[in-house]
Amino acid sequence: MFVKRPETYGFAVRLPAMFPAILYFVWLLPRQSPEEIQGDQLNRALITDASSNGLVEVGFAYPIYTPLITLRNTGLFTEYVNVFFRVTHANDGSA
Repeated sequence: MFVKRPETYGFAVRLPAMFPAILYFVWLLPRQSPEEIQGDQLNRALITDASSNGLVEVGFAYPIYTPLITLRNTGLFTEYVNVFFRVTHANDGSA
């Protein structure tokens, strides 16, 4: 019936069949998403050894702080995230 009229088949059969999926992904699913980014610090360590381990040169006057963090995007879409670290002295002054 639609062999010589693919445009009619698209509008009569395909579009009504895809309408519930389009409605779900465009309107309903974004309303259920929490839209937040969660970050946690998993581990932290101070490297105070004055020798070189072949990967990181540790010959500086200050120890090197090495945090391990994880970021989790619980939202629906991909997002760009900037991560900033604040460095402070032992007496809470900014460095």
